[in-house]
Amino acid sequence: MYKIPSQTMNMYERIQAMKEKPETTRAGEKWSLAEDEQIMHAIKGGMGINDIAKKHQRTYSSIKARLIHNASLLIDKGSMSLCEAAKMIHVSEDELAYSISQKKAKAVKKLPKKDQNSATQPEVSLKDILAVMVEIRDFMKIIAEKQ
Repeated sequence: MYKIPSQTMNMYERIQAMKEKPETTRAGEKWSLAEDEQIMHAIKGGMGINDIAKKHQRTYSSIKARLIHNASLLIDKGSMSLCEAAKMIHVSEDELAYSISQKKAKAVKKLPKKDQNSATQPEVSLKDILAVMVEIRDFMKIIAEKQ
């Protein structure tokens, strides 16, 4: 049987090919809360990503991506700092921060156009604007007095 080169396969075909391998039979399957807890417990216990992947019959990349996903949830909840999460899942702070920023950028792109601006721009109240204007006025007075 002729094998299709991986670069010409679509994602579905690649997942099907991985499912045929005994070590990755669960590739592409939905993650359960129980499995999320198991991989987080395993990584905290010192198990390596390769070993976790073998145990769960998933790919190295899928385990790493899921660990990053779970770590970002912990950071968002305030349960853990970026530094703590990166150490726990054995990635650099830069890699974790980059992954989280990419995930958030994708989420903003999925928003309707009218909601994208509010998701990327901070809300500023009139009180904030007035406070800045008062500071500018006071600064201008100081400049005028020095002349």
